[in-house]
Amino acid sequence: MPDLFFGSMTNNSDTPKQSFENFLIKFGEIMEKKTIDELSSLFDVLIEKIKEGFSSSSELEPELSKFISQKNEYSNFLKKRFLKADKEMQSRIMTLMSSISDKSLAPLLKKIIEEKFLNIEFKLKAANILSFIDKAFDEKLLIELGEAAKFMDEIHSSKEPFSESEFSVLSESFLKIKKDLGESVLNQLVEETGEKSLQFISRIILKDPSLDLFIIGLLKKAPSPEKIKILNDIYEKSTEGNIKNAVKKSFFALKQKGFIIETAKEKKKEESPVFKPHAPKGEGYLSIIDPDGNQLLVFTIPPVKLSHGVICFQAVINYDEGIKDFRAVEITKKNFKNYIINLLGNKNFLIVETTSDYCKYLLKESAAKTQTPPQGYIECQPFLDEKNIHFEQPLIYQNISHEEIKTKNFSESQIIQLLNIPEFEGLNVNPVRIEKYTDKMEEIEGSKIIINQYQKEERITDLIFEASKEVFDINTKETLKRKLEEISFVLYKTGKEEEAKLALFTAINISESFEPEKNLFLLELLKKSILKVKSIKEDRRKEEPSLIYKP
Repeated sequence: MPDLFFGSMTNNSDTPKQSFENFLIKFGEIMEKKTIDELSSLFDVLIEKIKEGFSSSSELEPELSKFISQKNEYSNFLKKRFLKADKEMQSRIMTLMSSISDKSLAPLLKKIIEEKFLNIEFKLKAANILSFIDKAFDEKLLIELGEAAKFMDEIHSSKEPFSESEFSVLSESFLKIKKDLGESVLNQLVEETGEKSLQFISRIILKDPSLDLFIIGLLKKAPSPEKIKILNDIYEKSTEGNIKNAVKKSFFALKQKGFIIETAKEKKKEESPVFKPHAPKGEGYLSIIDPDGNQLLVFTIPPVKLSHGVICFQAVINYDEGIKDFRAVEITKKNFKNYIINLLGNKNFLIVETTSDYCKYLLKESAAKTQTPPQGYIECQPFLDEKNIHFEQPLIYQNISHEEIKTKNFSESQIIQLLNIPEFEGLNVNPVRIEKYTDKMEEIEGSKIIINQYQKEERITDLIFEASKEVFDINTKETLKRKLEEISFVLYKTGKEEEAKLALFTAINISESFEPEKNLFLLELLKKSILKVKSIKEDRRKEEPSLIYKP
């Protein structure tokens, strides 16, 4: 009887009890998939109507009634869609929730209000809906969110630079905002208005120590010369010990990234300019990041006295692991020239010219990540003179300015397409950080409980979404930013200026992304990286000798 009743949904070796339990699990999954499919279909129609300008309940019928009839499912469905969506889609989902106005939305609306770095406009909309469906809702919070939204409108409508009277009005409006909302407002301002936000921030520092600490943390996330200037002002003018220490820590982190930080005291110690003849400079070349995440550096230092040759340095660096190989040799200029001609002529190995000093800068940057530097590197440090190598930011910014990139408006589809071009093969997430998620993906794909491909894809999507919250911490995002900046440099040097700008736009966007689970490029990159590690593991298993004897 079990076989007749359960059909292909059971295993012949199962007991009747096991068969029945398996049937219940699989039947539940089938019904869940059917519900999700129905909700997804209705959701798409509703969003399309909202996109066309319809928003009232009557205009969204009959799909709206069908959608909310799934009482136990639609709220959780909206939560998943909202948290994964971009701002444009989130706005439409807010309109949809406003049309529903049902108590089952309360948990999602409260989560939206509590999310620290979420758009203030969305928080206010969520509070308005919640005040309508929950009579116990605190109206005070609605007023506070209204003050925050009013401030955002005022600063968006104001002209640059601020006059004293405008600043006075803006400052008064900002100080009325509750502290945690004020922090959300500043974060949103930096994301949306760039330089305008920095003008405002520079005028509100040193008024509240706790606010100063937040501003220090905010400014160091995506550093620029203007932000460093504000940090310097805080350091020079603050009398609070904990504020000065916080700035010092930020300066230390920025110096590690190659930024030049000079306090007023350090500037006074500078020597008067003295004329010195220009010393001969070496040559420098760097490669694209290869599929294993490695980059080749080749550079020289000027000829040693009484020598007609050059000292040639060759290093392999990795932005996750540091210096992987380092060699130095004295060769003739002619031999070095022939070596470089052969490298540049290799169409399968993309390498471009840079400066000797920039190669040293990259080497110095990698050394900071290396647990045990190669012995050759340690021995050659006196020749490298790294103490005198300073770059405020990667070399690509001398060709494409940060301000120019900020004016670009690339779409998410354009950004994601970058992952398909050859120069991006080396852009991957550090395998160490995604090892456990590779195992989980293998479990999903090999599961006997998940009976169809749709469910597997849905589970994998959820896995990527959850993994992104843990994987993309500030260090990982900074490493990816550096990889993208160097890829952008190589693209620019090979004449692919538009792709270079797109790569640099993505780099800046990643560093300013406080919610990686909503960044589609990061999600796609994470999926690509996990699949790559999974493929490597599978290839290794195939290469392992079998212990089973086959006659």
